[in-house]
Amino acid sequence: MDWECDAYFAKGAAHTVCEDYAIAKFIGVDPIGVLSDGCSSSDNTDIGARILCQSYNNSIHYCEAITRLLNLHHSCLDATLLKMNKNCIDIHGDGFGVFIQTDGTIHCYKVSLESGAPDYLSYNLNEKRKENYHNEFPGKKKLEWYTFKYGESEFSLESVNQSSIFEPITLMKSLECEMMLIFSDGIETFKNKKTLEPIPWQSVLLEMVNFKSVKGKFVQRRMKRYLKECEKNDIVHDDDVSMAAIYFGN
Repeated sequence: MDWECDAYFAKGAAHTVCEDYAIAKFIGVDPIGVLSDGCSSSDNTDIGARILCQSYNNSIHYCEAITRLLNLHHSCLDATLLKMNKNCIDIHGDGFGVFIQTDGTIHCYKVSLESGAPDYLSYNLNEKRKENYHNEFPGKKKLEWYTFKYGESEFSLESVNQSSIFEPITLMKSLECEMMLIFSDGIETFKNKKTLEPIPWQSVLLEMVNFKSVKGKFVQRRMKRYLKECEKNDIVHDDDVSMAAIYFGN
């Protein structure tokens, strides 16, 4: 097997502390990738995002126990959680799951909430907070499926589905998949800082997966290079952005 995995995250222009976090590593011979996007209106979610990622295989109650040891309120865990292994991608909250096929076709799944407010796992730690969320942010979770085929000029929207709030979205890998990726919703916040014209997330995603090599720190290299190009072209991203990838080789 010639598998690789890597991750990277970067602070947004509107933030003083990066509340996104991402990791990728091998557990034995199996690769995993995890990222978390902390809520800006809750305290210490930069720490909470790290706890969630490093405890990716444990329950939210395990993570709460860690916050108590650190004398932090469990609301620091108000963060999305996206994780993937060699078989599937799980999305708690919002974000993007991407599969790149051996023929170059890209399948992109965008998960969002009708209210715009993610249904964080941490709300399950307190019934009153969960009830308040349901009352303040009614609605459904939305799953949009896009495809981009080699030689085409833009993504095609294939379908839009809905699911209940607090139900995770699971995306299964196909046999033809060469690479799996997860992104935080920070890829939706790129814009020209002079004209304020937004950069479509589809364009940002295509740039971020334009790898010259898939060896070693390939995600870190690509994101750093792209963000440097953005700076030269007066493009900024207001929100933090994170990304993780698993490459399965040829």
